[in-house]
Amino acid sequence: MLEVLILGRIILIMRPEQYDPEALASLLRQREIATMEDLKQALGTAADATVFRKPAGLDHKAGYLHRGRYYTLYEVARFDALGLWSFCQVFFSSFGTLVATVEALVLSAEAGYDAAEFEIVLNVEAKAALLKLVRSGRLSREQVSGRYVDLSPEPSVRRAELRAGSAHDAGGQPSFPRPGLGGPPRRAEGGDRVVLHQ
Repeated sequence: MLEVLILGRIILIMRPEQYDPEALASLLRQREIATMEDLKQALGTAADATVFRKPAGLDHKAGYLHRGRYYTLYEVARFDALGLWSFCQVFFSSFGTLVATVEALVLSAEAGYDAAEFEIVLNVEAKAALLKLVRSGRLSREQVSGRYVDLSPEPSVRRAELRAGSAHDAGGQPSFPRPGLGGPPRRAEGGDRVVLHQ
């Protein structure tokens, strides 16, 4: 079936797409991760937009580095208790973007995080993401023992985090990985999830 779009005197005839999203899923299951170029080749297209539409059919989400260059299936990724996974020095997050990952980890932490801890945990500098979240009111920031600690914006939770942080500092315990994070979020079974790695 052809779609006909009439714009004034111009007639556009559009053929329905003939791309199989299973081609993407098969490639990603086989390789674990793939680049945008690999995915375009698997679909037989030169258009990035076509690839972006196909993962939508596979239930996708964004990762936190490399601006969408790498992709993986959610079923392939082996996320740890913090919701993080890496493969060949490519880092993925079950929470999606760097900003979403930073926010989820801070909100799940017993005692907040500081920027240096995030750099170790995420393998990337997170200062800009933290500042964006603080400025938008999605996180709060307190200066503790000469360092800025990012905390929940909720006053009662923030007070508990500050108390827990003081206990960690007084006990000489490392401040990460943070206890209290119950693991990455999971969706109901069925269908492939694609994690877009940005």
